[in-house]
Parts: sequence; structure tokens; C-alpha cells
Amino acid sequence: MRSSLLTLAVGFFTLAESVPTPPENDTSSALLISRADPSGKVHWTIHETCYTGDDADNKKKAVLDSVKIITDRSALAVESLEKWKKECRGIMSHIPSTVKDIRANCELLLSIDKWEAMIDTGIKFLRASSEIQGPIGGADSTFEKSGDWNNLKNGGEHYNNFIIYCAPDLEPRKNDAGRDQDWDKGQDRWYDGTTLKQFRDAWEQDKDKAPEEIDIAATHAAAITLINDPAFIDRESGEPIAERKMYAGTITLNPSKLRKESASGYNVDRITEAALAKAMNAKDLPNGIGQIEVLVGLPGLIHHEMFHTWGLGRLKDDDDLKRSYGWDAMVTNKDQNLPEYFMYLGLLMDLTLWGARVTPEGNLERMKK
Repeated sequence: MRSSLLTLAVGFFTLAESVPTPPENDTSSALLISRADPSGKVHWTIHETCYTGDDADNKKKAVLDSVKIITDRSALAVESLEKWKKECRGIMSHIPSTVKDIRANCELLLSIDKWEAMIDTGIKFLRASSEIQGPIGGADSTFEKSGDWNNLKNGGEHYNNFIIYCAPDLEPRKNDAGRDQDWDKGQDRWYDGTTLKQFRDAWEQDKDKAPEEIDIAATHAAAITLINDPAFIDRESGEPIAERKMYAGTITLNPSKLRKESASGYNVDRITEAALAKAMNAKDLPNGIGQIEVLVGLPGLIHHEMFHTWGLGRLKDDDDLKRSYGWDAMVTNKDQNLPEYFMYLGLLMDLTLWGARVTPEGNLERMKK
């Protein structure tokens, strides 16, 4: 889950200074290891909440474009990291200044004494996010209702896949005790958490409001990812029990915050000269926020959430949530067990290719020619 309590004028999907409430996604279970190898067989699609209803066409495009940015960025990052294995080790004083700047960027997220191992891990996870296959059902715009997506459910490894929702899909039902309880239709089980309910309740208040009227402080999270409940995990194999293997992970975006961002095109920007110049000119940002965070946007949010899914390593956020989010935490701790780390590593690679030097504080400069 990625928190977003703080509103920036340039975009909403960035980290807050405040500490969010602990995430409830199932990756926090002690039954799951902190970091697993990506499966390499990940398919994805979008739910009808992303292509129907409020601002349907633009919302769908924003999500699909975001994932395309993620896969392209990840592929370029893998290529760059392969080159960095040589460049980051360079110690000669006469190497070109551009390579010095690349090394300086490199040192921000890679520990000097573990460069090569950390680069190899970065390559593994970013390659996995570059190779996801989808959107399934996109050719005829049926997505999760398509025959191809339904066929994946019977393939035995559907739990490695994921589906993106643009609003919660909860249904009030009577449980076995005759009490009202929410059924999570995406996970096909009772929902006992709070975040999806917060999303739903806030949206009821916000759905008829203009974007500028929405108070994004009403809900603390920008998205939440759910995978198989620990109760459904086989303790010996570490995989879901057989009847739960047909349920993909669900990434649910906060609909109120999507509406808030709709006024600015959902903050979906590739790194371009214009986007880079805009970020470099961003001034008076809240304390602790660097210019690089202006460029996270919806692609960065979804990229973070993807690494919570089973097929992309089921990474979990740290119990100390100050370590889990934001550029400063990634530079300080260089923790490759965190989804946020790989999201920023991909973004850093992208910026490096565009000739941007990133400072430890997250501000942007042009590399020396």
C-alpha cells in the first residue's frame, strides 16, 4: 500500500510527510518471506471500474498508459543497469564527467561494498516488471471479462497475476452469523480490513464533486494491494492451497484521489525534456520532498503496488513505515526488500538516460557535458 497524505501542486500521488496507518495487505504475514524471486509468468488486466463510469475513457487511458510507462522504463533500466556493472566500478580520475555523474547517481541507491549484487537484484526485479503480459482482453476491450482472462484462472498459477481496480468492489452480505459484512468480490472472500471501506465511503461523499472540491485528506492511502490471505497458504510449499490458486492479486486505486487527479490528466507523464524541466523548476515543495518525487505520478504508484503482488516478489512494506516510502528513505536505507526501492531505481535509471543528475535530497540537475 502506498500512502499519499500530502498534496503537491504538481501532483497528488507522492509520499506524505505524515506516517500512514499500517498497511493491511496480506504480504505482511509471517508465512510469507520478505522477498521472493519474481515468477516470470505474470499476466495483468484492468477491472471494469477502470473503463466504465466516471471519466471512463480518460481513466482507462491513464491506467493503461501508466503500465506501458512502467514496462518501458523497467526494460530501459535493465539495459542501463547491465552497463552500470562496469561504469559504477570505474575509479579512474580521468573518466568523462558524464560517467562521474552516472556513478554519483549510482551511489544513491547502491551500497559501495555491494554494488554488483545489488545491481543483479535490481535487474531481476525490474526485468520482471518489464515482462508482464497484458492487458489481457485489451484487444476487444473486454479485459477481465474476456475469455483469455478467464482461461488463466484455470491454469494453476493465476495467483501470480494481478488486476487493477479503480474503485473497491465490495458487496454487503450476511455472514454465517447473520451479521452484515463486506464481501471482497475481487478476492472472493470476506473483507475484514479498513482501507477498501475507507475508499468506498469517501467515494460516496466525493463522486458528485468537482476535482477541486475533493479533500484528499479524507483517506490516507492512494492504493492497496491484496493477495491470498495467510489462512489459504500451504505452510510446506509456501504457495496458495489449490482452490485459491485461481485468484489473482488485486491492486485497488483510491477513486476519490483518481478524481482529484483527473483535472491534471491523472499525473501520467513520461520523462521528457518538458517534464524534466517542469520538475527542475518546482520550487517551495513541502519539507522533505525532492523534485524527483514530482515525477512519481500514477506510474510510480502502480509500479510500487505491482511489487506487492505474488508474481513480482510479494514484497512488503517495512513495519517502520517511515522506512517504506519516499526518496529520502530509499537513499538512506537502500533496502531492496521494499517495493518503493525498485520503483525509485527504475525512475532513477530513466532520469539518468535523460541526462539528469539527482542529488541526495532528491533535487534534479543537468549532468555536465
